[in-house]
Amino acid sequence: MTEDTNSGWLAIIGSSSIMSLALLGDALLYAVLPAYAEDFGLTLPWVGVMLSANRFVRVFAYGMLAQLTQAVGVRRMCMVAAVTATGTTALYGLGQGPAVILFARVLWGLTYAAWCSPPCPTR
Repeated sequence: MTEDTNSGWLAIIGSSSIMSLALLGDALLYAVLPAYAEDFGLTLPWVGVMLSANRFVRVFAYGMLAQLTQAVGVRRMCMVAAVTATGTTALYGLGQGPAVILFARVLWGLTYAAWCSPPCPTR
């Protein structure tokens, strides 16, 4: 294998690992949070708020994040979003209390919006 091939594989493995951790945390939260709401210090209605918070953030953040992506570059924005999303998974497990979970969900919503919002077309 050449050095270019090795660096390509390293990039694929690295990005796949980060995305797996980030998506696992989000998917697991949908199963764990309703079942263990009391352990997280939440009532069932607050579980609904927590699980939907990321969607509300995305609605309002898409336009701004598309402009920011155009300014800083797609690669840089994706790297920051992937690392931040993995950090939210850590916050779900290590943080305590509703405020930490809500903060993590807002961060997750911003990172997901960064992944899904294409850069604005140049005019």
